[in-house]
Amino acid sequence: MDKLNKWVKRVEFLSDKLGTLASFLLIPLMIIAFFEFIARYLFNSPTIWAWDINIQLFAVIVVFGGAYNYYHNMHVRVDVLFSLLPRRTQAIMDVITSGLVFLTLFTLLIFSTQEAWTAFLIRERSNSVWAPPTYPLKAVIQLGIVLFLLQGIANFLRNILVILHAKEK
Repeated sequence: MDKLNKWVKRVEFLSDKLGTLASFLLIPLMIIAFFEFIARYLFNSPTIWAWDINIQLFAVIVVFGGAYNYYHNMHVRVDVLFSLLPRRTQAIMDVITSGLVFLTLFTLLIFSTQEAWTAFLIRERSNSVWAPPTYPLKAVIQLGIVLFLLQGIANFLRNILVILHAKEK
């Protein structure tokens, strides 16, 4: 049980830190968007790169934010009744519904891995004028999905531990 708990804590630490680091990408995203606004509307000289960079920054924020949100229980849930339940009952419900999380993440991982591999083989580029490579981003997306999956497993194990050790109040 101790090794299991340590593994769960490591995954949670990784989800928390990578999600926090990814959130700092909002700063360059906003600066680039503001720069593009100024260039486009004040100087009538839009850039060819700002949109592509912001898409890639936002993608990294989203994929690493998924595991972060799941770790901090900020994901979508009908919380009106759930929050009133005892912690052990919440854990039981989370274990039951975690099958949907795993099914979704495994499906996403399979299809996006195929997409990322194809993009890598053909050295895929964006369809924009600037045409930056997209295959590195697709590899990063894979890492984010794997981290989300690991966080899902960690949440599942944490809930199992709660079920086994928590006392109903």
